[in-house]
Amino acid sequence: RVLQGRAEIAAELVDRFYNVDDPYVVERVLAVAAGVAVRERTRDKLGVLVKTVWRRVFNPRLVRPHILLRDFAFTVMESAHDRGCLPAGVTRQDYQPPYRSRWPKIWSDARSRRFGKRQGWRRIVHSIEPEYGNGIGGYGDFGRYTMEAHMRSWLNVRRTEPYPKKGEEHSFDSLVARSWVLQRVAGLGWTPARFEAYENDLRDGRLRNDQEDAKQERISKKYQWIALHQLEALASDHYHFVSRREDQRNPFAGAWQ
Repeated sequence: RVLQGRAEIAAELVDRFYNVDDPYVVERVLAVAAGVAVRERTRDKLGVLVKTVWRRVFNPRLVRPHILLRDFAFTVMESAHDRGCLPAGVTRQDYQPPYRSRWPKIWSDARSRRFGKRQGWRRIVHSIEPEYGNGIGGYGDFGRYTMEAHMRSWLNVRRTEPYPKKGEEHSFDSLVARSWVLQRVAGLGWTPARFEAYENDLRDGRLRNDQEDAKQERISKKYQWIALHQLEALASDHYHFVSRREDQRNPFAGAWQ
């Protein structure tokens, strides 16, 4: 609301915040930019915003892997495309997926299991456990209903390899996803010394509907979500996308799928 009609200020915010070290902050700034862009009726103002988004997000050699950040940036570009004010020389194909990224080195399951046995990590380890992850049951809600469900949108086959025959498709490896999420939670700076006492004081489990709306979430859960959104973006660049509609094999076009 504050920035509606002020796309040039939204552009300045994108420019100033794009390199901060908290991916959630950057994602939210791009979400605001998308909201401003779809409401902007002045082509000159929208042109300022789209040039900044193009320069920051899509023009670099590697596109930051975060599926929501990319989607919000894509919305800005589409708004400019619809109003005929894309930057000079930029076409629609230039900002469509797949994007340029490097597949990261992900911990092995054995290394992830060893790390997760450290004191203070039990709640996180349980949260990210997929349904059939450890072979002994005891999955976590995030691991099964969020992480595993999201990653089923990709096959466990690289885009550089042929699409598997019908009946031979296998979803992205949930244990790889689990290892990545734990690795990123640690990499983003979560430690028991910093956050365990705070998180232990939070109300846990399912609350009444009126209480759920005001529920304080774990810092580690925030980091789990960041890790998942990063992994989805990486998978969209490097692995075959699965279309769940009949037998169609549609390429990945955006997070709405």
